[in-house]
Amino acid sequence: CVMLMFVRGRPFPGCRWFYKEIIEEALDFKPRDTDIIISTFPKCGNNWMKYIVHTKITRGQKPLESSHQLTYEAV
Repeated sequence: CVMLMFVRGRPFPGCRWFYKEIIEEALDFKPRDTDIIISTFPKCGNNWMKYIVHTKITRGQKPLESSHQLTYEAV
């Protein structure tokens, strides 16, 4: 990952797992008013954050039967 790749004039790592098409899709992302973006570091409680956000939104009125109900849509 030593080389740089430029996408729309912005530098990105030139690693083989950074695809130009995916970076362009991320740059074009336009969140909706109802979108909630949860951002955590790996292994730092992402599932807990999803549970906390779900509980806040539903005010605790819709208990989860399992953690599998905490899904996300990858962009």
